[in-house]
Amino acid sequence: MAADDLGDVADPHAFVADRVQHGSLRCLLTLRAAMAEALRAREVPAPTASLAAEIGGLAFSTGFARWVAPGSEREFAELAAEALDELMAATTTLG
Repeated sequence: MAADDLGDVADPHAFVADRVQHGSLRCLLTLRAAMAEALRAREVPAPTASLAAEIGGLAFSTGFARWVAPGSEREFAELAAEALDELMAATTTLG
């Protein structure tokens, strides 16, 4: 479906959320694996690359959930960046 076709959808956020949920797990696993591999290719140690990819994937998921929430009017990129900032702050409390 082309982006122009979303004009016929009553709630584009709900439509996108529904479509993403169907393939979200596979998509997220692929995204995280690709991020980790790209980092390892840049000589980032494997444990660090894997952790960064997991945090990035979690930031993506959290940002997406906030973006499709009823009443959300903020941009996805802003929400994903906010989620990443929160996760990075949380990692400092791990010791």
